[in-house]
Amino acid sequence: MVITLVNALAVAGMLVGLRYAYILAYFIYRITVRPQLSLTRYGSWAVVTGSTDGIGKAYALQFAKKGLNVFLISRSADKLKEVKSEIETVSKNKVEVRTMAVDFSKADKSTYQDIQNQLSSIDVGILVNNVGVSYEHCEFFHDVDDQVIDNLIKINISATTYMTKHALPAMLKKGKGCIVNISSISGVAPAPLLTAYGASKAYVDHFSRMLAIEYAGKGIFVQSVTPAFVTTKMSRFRRATMTIPTTDAFVRSAIRTIGYERSVAGFWVHDIMREVQGYIPAAILEPKILQQHLAFRKKYLATRKGQ
Repeated sequence: MVITLVNALAVAGMLVGLRYAYILAYFIYRITVRPQLSLTRYGSWAVVTGSTDGIGKAYALQFAKKGLNVFLISRSADKLKEVKSEIETVSKNKVEVRTMAVDFSKADKSTYQDIQNQLSSIDVGILVNNVGVSYEHCEFFHDVDDQVIDNLIKINISATTYMTKHALPAMLKKGKGCIVNISSISGVAPAPLLTAYGASKAYVDHFSRMLAIEYAGKGIFVQSVTPAFVTTKMSRFRRATMTIPTTDAFVRSAIRTIGYERSVAGFWVHDIMREVQGYIPAAILEPKILQQHLAFRKKYLATRKGQ
């Protein structure tokens, strides 16, 4: 009986070891030699929301470099003109760039209808739902302004939901398409003092995962991207490190996963972070993140007080 139990444990240990060896080998293959799929396979146009800064702008630039025409949707008409000019310069006018100024915090049914009308004349292959907002700083939920909560719902949740809904019919008609929804590690890990933001990003992640299953058999690839910190205005990190990539480095990594992984952190270090967090007991992980966010809050309030 003892020998049988020992043998069973040995086999179980071997299977677990083989599983992790496979995961490691596949991960190395994925970030090194795995070929990137052609992005034009989905269509000739990429639509990117929140495309005048940060991750959204980086996606738009990378798509243009890959030969896709880009449709930029963001709040500021002036910034849209600047990014349009930059993309045209980088691509040497080999791709077409269109823009549409939309304030998603004020968007209603007619707004989304206007967007759909604008997009109906182009072959939308890829939609990147990137537009999003967060808290001004880490804060206890009862002290978060109502307007901040309203904006989180309208921009992070409603915009992603309705942009996706309006993009799907044309993709279904041609039998192919790709939707990339930018979530956050805060949507898959504890995010105390960023509670409503994390909850909104959890919606984006779950929404994407379910859509991926729902439309996989219809030729539509749906991906949830859950980055950790990237050098953006939202994160307030300006200096790139091993764990905090530039927006360009992040997106160059993330687009290599399009067509492959339905749920991905986007940057290899962030993928490791997400995997490791899954094995840390909540009793250890949650207080650690709370402590970190309390420190962020204290630093912000001290800085504001000193101004």
